[in-house]
Amino acid sequence: MRRVLFVAVGIALGTAALRAQAPERPAPFYIRPVALFSEHLYEGAFEAPMGICFDPHANEVWVADAKNNLVGAFTPEGVPLFAFRGDDLREPSKVAVDPKGRVYVLDNDRSRIKLFSYRGEPLGDANLSGVSGKVSFGAIAFDAEGNLYAGENESCQVRVFGPDGKARARFGECGIDPGQFQAITGIAVTKDSIVVTDAQAVSMQVFDRRAAAVGRGGFSRTRDRDRHAPARNQVLRSGGELPRPVRRARLAAGPGRLSDRHRH
Repeated sequence: MRRVLFVAVGIALGTAALRAQAPERPAPFYIRPVALFSEHLYEGAFEAPMGICFDPHANEVWVADAKNNLVGAFTPEGVPLFAFRGDDLREPSKVAVDPKGRVYVLDNDRSRIKLFSYRGEPLGDANLSGVSGKVSFGAIAFDAEGNLYAGENESCQVRVFGPDGKARARFGECGIDPGQFQAITGIAVTKDSIVVTDAQAVSMQVFDRRAAAVGRGGFSRTRDRDRHAPARNQVLRSGGELPRPVRRARLAAGPGRLSDRHRH
Protein backbone atom coordinates (compact mmCIF):
# COMPACT_ATOMS: atom_id res chain seq x y z
CA MET A 1 0.00 0.00 0.00
CA ARG A 2 2.82 2.32 0.93
CA ARG A 3 4.57 1.53 -2.33
CA VAL A 4 1.44 2.48 -4.32
CA LEU A 5 1.13 5.70 -2.31
CA PHE A 6 4.78 6.60 -2.92
CA VAL A 7 4.40 5.93 -6.64
CA ALA A 8 1.26 8.09 -6.84
CA VAL A 9 2.94 10.93 -4.96
CA GLY A 10 6.01 10.66 -7.20
CA ILE A 11 3.90 10.83 -10.35
CA ALA A 12 2.01 13.86 -9.00
CA LEU A 13 5.24 15.67 -8.08
CA GLY A 14 6.80 14.86 -11.46
CA THR A 15 3.76 16.13 -13.33
CA ALA A 16 3.79 19.34 -11.29
CA ALA A 17 7.50 19.83 -12.02
CA LEU A 18 6.96 19.34 -15.74
CA ARG A 19 4.11 21.83 -15.69
CA ALA A 20 6.30 24.34 -13.87
CA GLN A 21 9.07 23.94 -16.46
CA ALA A 22 6.78 24.15 -19.49
CA PRO A 23 6.29 27.71 -20.76
CA GLU A 24 2.82 29.07 -20.25
CA ARG A 25 0.82 29.34 -23.43
CA PRO A 26 -0.30 32.90 -24.02
CA ALA A 27 -4.00 33.50 -23.80
CA PRO A 28 -5.63 33.78 -27.22
CA PHE A 29 -6.04 37.36 -28.42
CA TYR A 30 -9.04 38.28 -30.49
CA ILE A 31 -9.80 41.54 -32.25
CA ARG A 32 -13.51 41.84 -32.63
CA PRO A 33 -15.38 44.45 -34.66
CA VAL A 34 -17.12 47.16 -32.67
CA ALA A 35 -19.17 48.37 -35.64
CA LEU A 36 -20.44 46.82 -38.86
CA PHE A 37 -20.90 48.75 -42.11
CA SER A 38 -23.15 46.95 -44.56
CA GLU A 39 -25.37 49.38 -46.43
CA HIS A 40 -25.89 52.97 -47.53
CA LEU A 41 -28.58 55.28 -46.21
CA TYR A 42 -31.12 54.70 -49.00
CA GLU A 43 -29.19 52.96 -51.77
CA GLY A 44 -29.04 49.46 -50.30
CA ALA A 45 -26.19 47.14 -49.43
CA PHE A 46 -22.54 47.54 -50.38
CA GLU A 47 -21.53 45.82 -53.60
CA ALA A 48 -17.77 46.41 -53.78
CA PRO A 49 -16.37 48.76 -51.11
CA MET A 50 -12.83 49.46 -52.37
CA GLY A 51 -11.65 52.55 -50.50
CA ILE A 52 -12.10 54.11 -47.07
CA CYS A 53 -10.91 57.18 -45.18
CA PHE A 54 -11.63 58.96 -41.92
CA ASP A 55 -12.40 62.67 -41.73
CA PRO A 56 -11.25 63.77 -38.25
CA HIS A 57 -12.72 67.25 -38.66
CA ALA A 58 -16.29 66.02 -39.14
CA ASN A 59 -15.75 62.68 -37.34
CA GLU A 60 -17.03 60.77 -40.37
CA VAL A 61 -15.99 57.65 -42.25
CA TRP A 62 -16.17 57.76 -46.06
CA VAL A 63 -16.45 54.66 -48.24
CA ALA A 64 -15.99 54.32 -52.01
CA ASP A 65 -18.34 51.60 -53.28
CA ALA A 66 -17.15 50.77 -56.79
CA LYS A 67 -19.89 48.48 -58.04
CA ASN A 68 -22.69 50.78 -56.86
CA ASN A 69 -20.93 53.89 -58.23
CA LEU A 70 -21.43 55.44 -54.80
CA VAL A 71 -19.42 57.38 -52.24
CA GLY A 72 -21.01 57.29 -48.78
CA ALA A 73 -20.49 58.94 -45.39
CA PHE A 74 -21.00 57.15 -42.07
CA THR A 75 -20.55 57.72 -38.37
CA PRO A 76 -17.65 55.81 -36.76
CA GLU A 77 -20.33 53.52 -35.32
CA GLY A 78 -21.48 52.55 -38.80
CA VAL A 79 -24.63 54.63 -39.07
CA PRO A 80 -25.11 55.75 -42.70
CA LEU A 81 -25.43 59.53 -43.12
CA PHE A 82 -25.31 60.28 -46.82
CA ALA A 83 -24.29 58.89 -50.20
CA PHE A 84 -23.85 60.36 -53.63
CA ARG A 85 -23.21 59.29 -57.20
CA GLY A 86 -22.72 61.33 -60.37
CA ASP A 87 -22.81 61.12 -64.14
CA ASP A 88 -19.04 61.52 -64.18
CA LEU A 89 -18.37 58.99 -61.43
CA ARG A 90 -17.54 55.47 -62.59
CA GLU A 91 -16.46 52.75 -60.17
CA PRO A 92 -15.00 54.95 -57.40
CA SER A 93 -12.25 53.07 -55.61
CA LYS A 94 -10.34 55.64 -53.51
CA VAL A 95 -11.61 58.51 -51.41
CA ALA A 96 -9.99 61.21 -49.26
CA VAL A 97 -11.39 64.30 -47.52
CA ASP A 98 -9.46 67.56 -47.01
CA PRO A 99 -9.76 69.80 -43.91
CA LYS A 100 -12.34 71.94 -45.74
CA GLY A 101 -14.62 68.94 -46.15
CA ARG A 102 -14.10 68.56 -49.90
CA VAL A 103 -14.19 64.96 -51.11
CA TYR A 104 -11.45 63.74 -53.48
CA VAL A 105 -12.27 60.60 -55.45
CA LEU A 106 -10.39 58.26 -57.77
CA ASP A 107 -12.52 56.19 -60.12
CA ASN A 108 -11.76 54.14 -63.24
CA ASP A 109 -10.35 57.25 -64.93
CA ARG A 110 -7.02 57.33 -63.11
CA SER A 111 -5.74 60.32 -65.10
CA ARG A 112 -7.49 62.79 -62.80
CA ILE A 113 -8.66 63.22 -59.23
CA LYS A 114 -12.31 64.26 -59.09
CA LEU A 115 -13.49 66.78 -56.54
CA PHE A 116 -16.88 67.05 -54.79
CA SER A 117 -18.39 69.09 -52.01
CA TYR A 118 -19.35 67.29 -48.80
CA ARG A 119 -22.90 67.24 -50.21
CA GLY A 120 -21.73 65.42 -53.34
CA GLU A 121 -21.86 68.42 -55.67
CA PRO A 122 -19.26 68.07 -58.47
CA LEU A 123 -16.49 70.68 -58.30
CA GLY A 124 -14.48 69.53 -61.31
CA ASP A 125 -11.01 68.05 -61.12
CA ALA A 126 -8.47 68.76 -58.41
CA ASN A 127 -6.25 71.59 -59.63
CA LEU A 128 -2.74 70.28 -59.01
CA SER A 129 0.31 72.09 -60.33
CA GLY A 130 2.99 70.18 -62.20
CA VAL A 131 0.67 67.35 -63.27
CA SER A 132 0.83 66.93 -67.04
CA GLY A 133 1.20 64.27 -69.70
CA LYS A 134 0.22 60.68 -69.04
CA VAL A 135 -0.53 60.04 -65.38
CA SER A 136 -2.19 57.21 -63.48
CA PHE A 137 -3.09 57.87 -59.86
CA GLY A 138 -3.35 54.83 -57.62
CA ALA A 139 -3.86 56.27 -54.14
CA ILE A 140 -4.66 59.53 -52.33
CA ALA A 141 -4.49 60.70 -48.71
CA PHE A 142 -4.26 63.90 -46.65
CA ASP A 143 -2.14 64.76 -43.66
CA ALA A 144 -3.32 66.87 -40.72
CA GLU A 145 -2.09 70.07 -42.39
CA GLY A 146 -4.13 69.55 -45.54
CA ASN A 147 -1.29 68.41 -47.80
CA LEU A 148 -2.41 65.92 -50.45
CA TYR A 149 -0.31 62.79 -51.05
CA ALA A 150 -0.99 61.17 -54.42
CA GLY A 151 0.58 57.92 -55.61
CA GLU A 152 1.27 58.24 -59.33
CA ASN A 153 2.11 55.00 -61.12
CA GLU A 154 3.50 56.24 -64.43
CA SER A 155 6.40 57.96 -62.67
CA CYS A 156 6.31 55.49 -59.73
CA GLN A 157 6.33 58.37 -57.27
CA VAL A 158 4.41 59.78 -54.36
CA ARG A 159 3.68 63.43 -55.10
CA VAL A 160 2.90 65.91 -52.36
CA PHE A 161 0.74 68.99 -52.95
CA GLY A 162 0.03 71.82 -50.52
CA PRO A 163 -3.49 72.95 -49.58
CA ASP A 164 -3.25 75.44 -52.45
CA GLY A 165 -2.61 72.64 -54.96
CA LYS A 166 1.01 73.63 -55.54
CA ALA A 167 3.61 70.86 -55.77
CA ARG A 168 5.62 70.58 -52.55
CA ALA A 169 7.72 67.45 -53.05
CA ARG A 170 7.90 64.05 -54.66
CA PHE A 171 9.79 60.87 -53.84
CA GLY A 172 10.33 57.41 -55.26
CA GLU A 173 11.28 55.88 -58.59
CA CYS A 174 10.39 52.78 -60.59
CA GLY A 175 11.82 49.52 -59.28
CA ILE A 176 11.40 46.83 -56.65
CA ASP A 177 13.98 47.96 -54.09
CA PRO A 178 13.36 50.00 -50.92
CA GLY A 179 12.35 53.53 -51.83
CA GLN A 180 11.02 52.37 -55.21
CA PHE A 181 7.49 51.64 -56.44
CA GLN A 182 5.70 49.80 -59.23
CA ALA A 183 1.95 49.96 -58.51
CA ILE A 184 1.03 52.18 -55.56
CA THR A 185 -2.29 51.10 -54.07
CA GLY A 186 -2.55 52.90 -50.74
CA ILE A 187 -1.13 55.79 -48.70
CA ALA A 188 -1.60 56.67 -45.04
CA VAL A 189 0.01 59.66 -43.32
CA THR A 190 0.62 60.17 -39.60
CA LYS A 191 2.36 62.96 -37.71
CA ASP A 192 5.74 61.31 -38.27
CA SER A 193 5.38 58.76 -41.05
CA ILE A 194 4.16 58.06 -44.56
CA VAL A 195 3.04 54.48 -45.21
CA VAL A 196 2.84 53.32 -48.84
CA THR A 197 1.50 50.00 -50.10
CA ASP A 198 2.38 48.55 -53.49
CA ALA A 199 0.82 45.66 -55.41
CA GLN A 200 3.96 44.68 -57.34
CA ALA A 201 7.07 45.88 -55.49
CA VAL A 202 7.79 46.00 -51.72
CA SER A 203 4.35 45.37 -50.26
CA MET A 204 4.54 48.07 -47.59
CA GLN A 205 7.13 50.75 -46.90
CA VAL A 206 7.23 53.29 -44.09
CA PHE A 207 8.92 56.64 -44.66
CA ASP A 208 9.64 59.40 -42.20
CA ARG A 209 8.35 62.86 -43.04
CA ARG A 210 11.68 63.68 -44.70
CA ALA A 211 11.04 60.73 -47.06
CA ALA A 212 13.77 58.45 -45.74
CA ALA A 213 12.54 54.85 -45.83
CA VAL A 214 12.77 53.42 -42.33
CA GLY A 215 10.86 50.16 -42.67
CA ARG A 216 9.39 47.60 -45.02
CA GLY A 217 6.46 45.24 -44.74
CA GLY A 218 7.10 42.82 -41.88
CA PHE A 219 9.50 45.13 -40.06
CA SER A 220 8.76 47.45 -37.17
CA ARG A 221 9.37 51.13 -37.81
CA THR A 222 10.64 51.75 -34.30
CA ARG A 223 12.78 48.66 -33.81
CA ASP A 224 15.97 47.90 -35.72
CA ARG A 225 15.58 51.23 -37.46
CA ASP A 226 19.14 51.46 -38.74
CA ARG A 227 19.39 47.82 -39.78
CA HIS A 228 16.36 47.97 -42.06
CA ALA A 229 16.87 51.47 -43.49
CA PRO A 230 18.26 51.76 -47.03
CA ALA A 231 21.95 52.47 -47.39
CA ARG A 232 21.36 55.89 -48.88
CA ASN A 233 18.77 58.57 -48.38
CA GLN A 234 18.23 59.60 -51.99
CA VAL A 235 14.52 59.05 -52.52
CA LEU A 236 13.63 62.74 -52.61
CA ARG A 237 13.44 63.91 -56.20
CA SER A 238 12.47 67.58 -56.11
CA GLY A 239 10.99 70.19 -53.87
CA GLY A 240 13.37 69.65 -50.95
CA GLU A 241 12.23 67.97 -47.77
CA LEU A 242 8.65 67.00 -47.22
CA PRO A 243 6.40 69.38 -45.27
CA ARG A 244 6.73 68.97 -41.54
CA PRO A 245 3.78 69.23 -39.15
CA VAL A 246 3.41 72.80 -37.95
CA ARG A 247 1.01 72.03 -35.11
CA ARG A 248 -0.50 69.11 -33.29
CA ALA A 249 -3.74 67.80 -34.73
CA ARG A 250 -6.58 68.48 -32.33
CA LEU A 251 -8.42 65.52 -30.90
CA ALA A 252 -11.64 64.69 -32.68
CA ALA A 253 -13.63 65.80 -29.64
CA GLY A 254 -11.23 68.57 -28.60
CA PRO A 255 -12.22 72.04 -27.47
CA GLY A 256 -13.61 74.39 -30.07
CA ARG A 257 -14.61 71.66 -32.50
CA LEU A 258 -18.05 71.96 -34.11
CA SER A 259 -19.73 68.91 -35.52
CA ASP A 260 -22.81 69.01 -37.74
CA ARG A 261 -23.97 65.41 -37.79
CA HIS A 262 -26.82 66.30 -40.15
CA ARG A 263 -24.87 68.54 -42.51
CA HIS A 264 -25.51 66.14 -45.41
